[in-house]
Amino acid sequence: GCNSSYFRRFRTLALEYYNLGRSKPALIELWPRILANYDARFLLCPPAALQAQLLQIEERGFLGPETVTEQLLSYTRNLQHAFT
Repeated sequence: GCNSSYFRRFRTLALEYYNLGRSKPALIELWPRILANYDARFLLCPPAALQAQLLQIEERGFLGPETVTEQLLSYTRNLQHAFT
């Protein structure tokens, strides 16, 4: 689950990114791996899967508001699913 070293490392890297405003290469390599197997990762650790999805939305923000809106809707649906 979320207490595994894999997800703890991801959380640490994400926190550093948001607190310091700088991303380490390890974070850039790790979040796509979580997204590549999203459903399984979501079952293991919903917060990590949602954080990876949010990082992707941030990265793709330059593509335009329509793309971001679609991704935010998907994120919202996934977040609501985490509550069930």
